[in-house]
Amino acid sequence: LELLGSLVLPRGAHRPRVLVCAPSNAATDELCERVLKEGFRDLGAGVTFPDVARVGSEDAAMASAVRDVWTEGRVRWYLSITHPHFVAEFNRADALLKQAEGAMAALLGRL
Repeated sequence: LELLGSLVLPRGAHRPRVLVCAPSNAATDELCERVLKEGFRDLGAGVTFPDVARVGSEDAAMASAVRDVWTEGRVRWYLSITHPHFVAEFNRADALLKQAEGAMAALLGRL
């Protein structure tokens, strides 16, 4: 687990694709939680947060923080939502992205 603190990506690198296998569900969840929380640092001191998908049996023990990225849960969510709900969720996420872009632009303007 010490390796996670030292993962550094070259500047301009594509978002990483990582397959994690571990001897226990707890170890897999720990790795997923750290990537979700801390992401990966690039050489330009930026942080990237890869899309994480947790694969596993519904009966397996799973940390609550990781359950949101569990593949079965994602599939069930997508199958259960209506088109208007999907559009609303998309618009909410888009608004958050625009807000973050505005905040970043303001910070860059202060440099």
